[in-house]
Amino acid sequence: MAKAMMCEAFGPLESLTLKAVEVDVPKAGQVRIAVHAAGVNLNDALKVEGRHHEKPQPPFAPGSGIAGIILDVGEGVQGLAAGDRVVASMDGAIGGFATEAVTSAGTVARIPDTFDFATACGFSASYASAYEAVASVGKVAAGETVVVTGAAGGLGVPAIEIARARGARVIAIVSTPEKAQAARQAGADEVIDRVQEDVRARMLALTGGRGADVVIELVGGDALRLALRYIAFGGRIVITGFTSGDVPEIRAILMLLKGFELRGSNLSLASRKIPGHYAATCAALFELMAQGHIKPRAPTCYPLEKAVDAIRELQAGNVIGKIALTMDHLRA
Repeated sequence: MAKAMMCEAFGPLESLTLKAVEVDVPKAGQVRIAVHAAGVNLNDALKVEGRHHEKPQPPFAPGSGIAGIILDVGEGVQGLAAGDRVVASMDGAIGGFATEAVTSAGTVARIPDTFDFATACGFSASYASAYEAVASVGKVAAGETVVVTGAAGGLGVPAIEIARARGARVIAIVSTPEKAQAARQAGADEVIDRVQEDVRARMLALTGGRGADVVIELVGGDALRLALRYIAFGGRIVITGFTSGDVPEIRAILMLLKGFELRGSNLSLASRKIPGHYAATCAALFELMAQGHIKPRAPTCYPLEKAVDAIRELQAGNVIGKIALTMDHLRA
């Protein structure tokens, strides 16, 4: 039997429990993966607490981005086989916080033999989601000014790198001097400390009063409300998540009055709806990596049974970049 950090009922993170679970045999169009590493995101906490917009129903294991080795494949799966080293974006009830998991083949992509699992799992969730927001949905073009909120986090750093690779000028919004340094190291041209500065005033000063062409918005709440005030005419705000847990209501008339677009970026949904989308996204990222435009960093690692501690560290803002859970020590 596999082991997984299970949420049996919505509640505090501390209710997550390591349990033995039966993992289904893959059905048609699915693959079963021996998970070697799983990325940790703030959304994992929201799902356990019942505050995430997707609201998976218990019992489930959180965890969306994984890396591992395919154990077997279901009927009709092509291009993937047992023994392949892969990354995946989970769509099943047993998520990434497990030693084994089943997911749709459309959310799986092979990785090079030289790519370690811990780094790859962050790549599968953060870099692929960032590419979806910046390139596929945001359509960022050379010469545009792109703002990234929550810019020093696991999704923010990849968004900076990918926007820069597309020739954009990047303005990063952060909350501490340490995170400002991380954003600059990722390639941000300008950094705004939202705690110390008037974000809108500084944004307008940096753009000659025009505002931002594109906002990659990861935080929600006040960050999204503020983006509505500094987006340029004809600009695009790409909503990628609500790490603050605050999902604000937006008055539709603002889009009419200011002439901007509001777009949603959901890699998992796109991967399920568009055949080959996830594999194509990963292929584009591997090309950027080969060209030296993006440099996935090794994450801070915790053992699977310490998932609650890992999420708490992320919530406290104590970690710059990604956190991964490892589980090889739990394999029978």
